[in-house]
Amino acid sequence: MVICLERAISWQERLHAAAADCWRICRQHLLQMAVKQEKQDERAAVNQKAEKLLKDYGNSILRMAYAYLHNMSDAEDILQETLIQYLQTAPVLENPAHEKAWLLKVAANLSKNRIDYNRIRQTDELEETLVAEKREDLRFVWEAVRALPKNNIVPMRLARRILPFAACVVIVVAGLAVPQIRQKIPQKPQKPGEEKPAVEGVYVPQEVASAEKLTDAVGFPVRDIASLKEKATDRSYVTYGDGLAEITYRWDSQSICFRQSQGQEDNSGDYTHYAEEKLIVVGKYSVTFKGQEKGSYMIATWSDGTYSFSVSATQALKKAEFLGLIEEIEKNI
Repeated sequence: MVICLERAISWQERLHAAAADCWRICRQHLLQMAVKQEKQDERAAVNQKAEKLLKDYGNSILRMAYAYLHNMSDAEDILQETLIQYLQTAPVLENPAHEKAWLLKVAANLSKNRIDYNRIRQTDELEETLVAEKREDLRFVWEAVRALPKNNIVPMRLARRILPFAACVVIVVAGLAVPQIRQKIPQKPQKPGEEKPAVEGVYVPQEVASAEKLTDAVGFPVRDIASLKEKATDRSYVTYGDGLAEITYRWDSQSICFRQSQGQEDNSGDYTHYAEEKLIVVGKYSVTFKGQEKGSYMIATWSDGTYSFSVSATQALKKAEFLGLIEEIEKNI
């Protein structure tokens, strides 16, 4: 005989076990909520950082990308990819100037890659699977013609000889009628030498080959900065409408943009907030210098009363370097 002895579980033990299970479930829920809140905080921090980068450096990155690609849609893509690269790698940088230099370097490399991609995309690879165009077999028509009685074949041969001549007559008559039709269409009178007006408020960038062509396009003298022209490995000459001329000099990771326009307003197009901003008298000009660090500047703007000038750089320049460029521009005027 086998006797089984089973110990009865008291209500205190059952209550303790239920409390332990409840605590374990609550602890899991708390951990899940903590992880979810941590991810939300990280996402909010990333969004805040991206917004700050776009506000501080977005304009500079967009201008550099456009200087390389000459296409605003591609330049906006490069701006987005640059910010994504920064947020994914999260580099440890010393100061805002180093941060901007890192972003512009990445933007320059991405722009060069986009240029290579666009060049490859313009060509089509010749594949062996390409076949000739499939055309419908019309031999049954000639078989049907051969089956016709002889008294029907003669008129058809005559029509085949007459049709080309008739087609030529129709073309000649239509060609003579086209000028008469055009003369009857009412057109707005246009003064000699007057061009069709552009859409008001819209200025499409137009690239030209040289400073001389740029002068012809904007209607006032624009000259190269000789020291930058010798140093640059790539240059671009762009006009915006008929009042703003832009010359960009590029080499390595540096890009210097020189702008000249009629009037006295700031034409730099750079609305970045800089920590350092000074107004310095240079010769007969009052020049505004802007930068992130004392003694190093990213942009200089001034006016002589007739024209406005600006010089901006992707890599900070010393005050002496800016003064040399301003003196060179003054000699060209």
